[in-house]
Amino acid sequence: MNLKTSILLILPLLTPLMAMCASASRSDLPNGVIAGDEKLVSYLRELPKEKEESPIAPTGNDPLYEKAKAFSQWVNNELPPEQVKALKKACKRHPKGNPFCFSIKRLHILKSRKKDLPSTRMAIQEKKDTVVSPTFGSTGKITNWRTLRRAEITSLLKGIESLPVTQLETIATRALKERHCPNNIAIATAATLEDHFPDITHAATIAKLYAKVSGCFRRRSSDREHFLTRSGLLYVLAGDLKMAERVLRQVHPTDAYVGRAWYWLYRVRKEMGHPKTQATLKRLLAKHPMSFHALVAALQTSRTPEQLFYSDPKEIKKRSKYTFQTNLLLEQIETLKKYGFERAADFLVKWASDRSRRIEPPVKLYLAELGSPYFKVTQLPALFIRKPSYIFQKSMVLAYPQPYPEHFQSHSFGGDPLLMYSIARKESKFDPQAVSRAGAKGLMQINPDTAALLTGGMDVDLYQPGANIAIGGYYVGKLLERMEGRPHWAIAAYNAGEVAANSWIKRFGMLDPVMGIDLITYRETRNYVGMVLANYFWYSKLYGSGNPLSYFSAPSEIARLPQGNPNAKIEVESDKNTAAEAEDSEQNVETDPLNDTEEEAESEAEPADS
Repeated sequence: MNLKTSILLILPLLTPLMAMCASASRSDLPNGVIAGDEKLVSYLRELPKEKEESPIAPTGNDPLYEKAKAFSQWVNNELPPEQVKALKKACKRHPKGNPFCFSIKRLHILKSRKKDLPSTRMAIQEKKDTVVSPTFGSTGKITNWRTLRRAEITSLLKGIESLPVTQLETIATRALKERHCPNNIAIATAATLEDHFPDITHAATIAKLYAKVSGCFRRRSSDREHFLTRSGLLYVLAGDLKMAERVLRQVHPTDAYVGRAWYWLYRVRKEMGHPKTQATLKRLLAKHPMSFHALVAALQTSRTPEQLFYSDPKEIKKRSKYTFQTNLLLEQIETLKKYGFERAADFLVKWASDRSRRIEPPVKLYLAELGSPYFKVTQLPALFIRKPSYIFQKSMVLAYPQPYPEHFQSHSFGGDPLLMYSIARKESKFDPQAVSRAGAKGLMQINPDTAALLTGGMDVDLYQPGANIAIGGYYVGKLLERMEGRPHWAIAAYNAGEVAANSWIKRFGMLDPVMGIDLITYRETRNYVGMVLANYFWYSKLYGSGNPLSYFSAPSEIARLPQGNPNAKIEVESDKNTAAEAEDSEQNVETDPLNDTEEEAESEAEPADS
């Protein structure tokens, strides 16, 4: 992969709205994937179209059914304007004659909510292809330092990629002395030095650069968390556990589903014999119970995650004590579901959840029970983080649903159905109409170009669940074969492509497997792999057997990369996502995280993504 391709891969990660772009760029098919596989193509040709929503019409005249039908037609934009006016007028005259009048009289609110339906998102604007290189004077001093400090990171990466190590060391020395922000040249230099892995001669220097640049971001920001955590990991690789502990303890976790920093703080303290080792583990398990790192830590300490995190079952209540309006919506939802108007029912489920801030957790669970798989996946994790006592068997079954079982269970073409569910839960949250910014579609977020290659150019409707699942399952199955059955690398390849995954295996494949995942240079892919593996664990516990995280559960000493030849540059792919992901969150003057007076950072983590 050349530098231009690498930069094009990292541009989509510059904003949270582009979070799924890398998963859509899967045109690099693994060896052994047959374009136009006969079995797959034959199945797709014979696949019947998905059935449309079919209402359950009662026998005889049922006025309530007609009212539910009219409301459903309005939600689906199928009701003529004159009938909408008639409905509204009738509700003004006789509001008690129609249980849907509460919603009909608030048509202006519902109209604004109808804009939430999936829509085509704007395309990524490609930036100008510029290069910014350092200029060295006759004495070796850098003469354009101010320009380097403020230039775009992608431009800097192009400008320094071919510099010899001695000049990179000069730039690094100068960057570590800089007192002002932004310090983009520090990020670009650290990322370029990472190209030398698995030789860790410069690991400590890279760690210092990332720690330095973290001071240019707000204390409780994801960018600061990212750079401090990566600094700590690199100090671990360099063998400086004292500095690793000092850096990692300053991290303020911002996402309740990413327990990376505290997991490694626990591992480092355990190896150091630190007195706060058990307190750190306890905090990780309490603050990040649904994260991959908390699950691994529980398994490594011989704890059973379901016993550790499950609470006593709670009653699911069908009505609220405090919000009468929520009860009116619940009545409408039950009526719509009774007659098979699922889309309209789910529409009101979302509205009820969003507008009722005082709604009790037991009623939230009932709403999830009534809602679509998408609603369950997007709403329940936040409840679990804020109210851990509501994590129990039935609520977890709601949070990890199994929609479209006829496709996932029987026609996944080599992909483990539970792994397929785990990927779809992260990729689309089970929305069959989901579209990424890069154009990936459907439950498994399949790129149309990839689908065309796998099916021999067949015209496939990727919004059709059966077709999407079959293509995704075939692709996952082949990736598992290529990655020798290691699901974490197959998941990484599914998200970022096999070329990128192979480069990470070359660099970090010999390490502790958790460290290998956490050193992946694409920030989105690191988090993606962890979230899918956590999903895989819970799907296996709830619906299957075995432990898909057993590969990670054997605790070991913190592995370090070999020192190697300090002058040898390892020929691996150039991945610089670490450098270009945080360019916009800058301050004018840096703060030094290593001079932080706090004993330890406290978590204010919220669930950023399920």
